[in-house]
Amino acid sequence: MDSVKVLKDIIESGKDIEDAVLEQSDWDVFYHLSDIRKNILSWFVFKKDAIILETGAECGAITGLLCERAKHVTAMDPSEEYCRINAARNKYDNLGIITGRLKDTAFDGTYDYVTMIGASEKDVKEGIGKAASLLNSGGLVIIAGEGDVRSFAKLLNKAGLASIKTFCPKPDYITTLEISSEACDAGSFLMIAGKEAVEIDTSFVKFACLRRPEYRLFTALTPEGVIKSPMTEAASDHIRKLASNRARVADVYNRITPVECEIRDGSAVFPLISGETLTIESMDAVFDYKEPLSDFVVTDSFKAVFGDMEIPAGEKAYPVINVDSNLDNFMLSGGKIYCLDYEWIFDFPVPVRFVKYRLLFYAGIAPEKFAEYGFTDDDVRLFHSMEIAFQQYVSGEDFKYIVTSKFSRPEPQRKKHFWER
Repeated sequence: MDSVKVLKDIIESGKDIEDAVLEQSDWDVFYHLSDIRKNILSWFVFKKDAIILETGAECGAITGLLCERAKHVTAMDPSEEYCRINAARNKYDNLGIITGRLKDTAFDGTYDYVTMIGASEKDVKEGIGKAASLLNSGGLVIIAGEGDVRSFAKLLNKAGLASIKTFCPKPDYITTLEISSEACDAGSFLMIAGKEAVEIDTSFVKFACLRRPEYRLFTALTPEGVIKSPMTEAASDHIRKLASNRARVADVYNRITPVECEIRDGSAVFPLISGETLTIESMDAVFDYKEPLSDFVVTDSFKAVFGDMEIPAGEKAYPVINVDSNLDNFMLSGGKIYCLDYEWIFDFPVPVRFVKYRLLFYAGIAPEKFAEYGFTDDDVRLFHSMEIAFQQYVSGEDFKYIVTSKFSRPEPQRKKHFWER
């Protein structure tokens, strides 16, 4: 079936777009409609009352995000069909849509930002001069794509955009799960360029987006601190709970100090801690709780997360436990051990050996080595089943929201964008 018709039918049906994407196994549907596409720019802080020109907008995968962040957005694409889908999808009062190419279009005004997401080198070569000429004072051009970063940088410099910040989106700019400021010469990139100095302090972003909507957040590393922000309205409560989680876990540990947490403008802000990640040799400190262990008992709260697990008699539990006690969530600094992340604090009994199993599993301990830590083969099977249940609690039944494994990007014959045909 024609992919444009499929896209139009989804939009016109009025059905929730994410549900429609999850029901499909078509790359075109995922590419044009998935919210994961927004990650490439969702972390970026646009100036107040920004005026944005979005080129190569296609079916509006990123348009809605821009409309929510800007005073006005002009979205343009060479495909009239794509423009119609964008208009039907993104019914924002501050959106205008133009059918055309950047290099061929006359504009009445100027812009604070011109975006070129998914632009080929040919597309940038033809349009970057025009984009630069449309910028207000202090304006920026934002490009995401694939290719030789040095070639794109030369094109930007030639257009008078002398200041460039380059970021590396992983695994790529389409299905972005991480963004870092590390150098990248080829592959996917994100470049933010201006005629004047480009100042962006964020050095790393990680998106926890393959989760149920109520648990989706992204973490940004900035000079201000480590900032966790909700990716959906439904996740706002989850962010706010981080402060109360800190209070709950503050009296749990004997030898560990949870880092402070401040809720600021809907985000959770943590201080930057420099030091060394905890090692397996220090594992005992992670489980040195003030409350004594008691016999594990199944509760309704336990079942809500782990289902009807058959837990053998003899397992022990704490009344409150940090389930995500993996080593990378702890840091040794100045002689003190800090807990950096307490997102998953459960105030109902959970077998403490399950949490130890998780720590060892995510530390890369091979299955045959678990016996050295007191785990039988039956223990490993049980706790692995619990881990699968926990992951489904976070990411949906049958890992519903881990869509990146379902929609494999066509390689090497990837589908070309409209302007590359």
